[in-house]
Amino acid sequence: MEKLEKRLELRLDAKRIKLLEEESSRTGVSMAELIRRAIDSCYQPRDLRIEQKLKALEELGMIGAPTASPGRMKDEIAAGMLGKRRP
Repeated sequence: MEKLEKRLELRLDAKRIKLLEEESSRTGVSMAELIRRAIDSCYQPRDLRIEQKLKALEELGMIGAPTASPGRMKDEIAAGMLGKRRP
């Protein structure tokens, strides 16, 4: 486990405290650890986020799903944004 070096005072409203208490009780994980995990999941280093996105793209490529031509996909995306049905 990494060394915890600094203390932070955090003030939360009753609703958030209740959510943390319930999750802590359900999982057996301290509220402090739940907050650390939330921070880790939301604020990852840029390089790690890029690495995760590239991995997801690689996995998607392994599916081998059929795709339309780039032009057709562009048209379908534009139609979807405009709320139109595909031809």
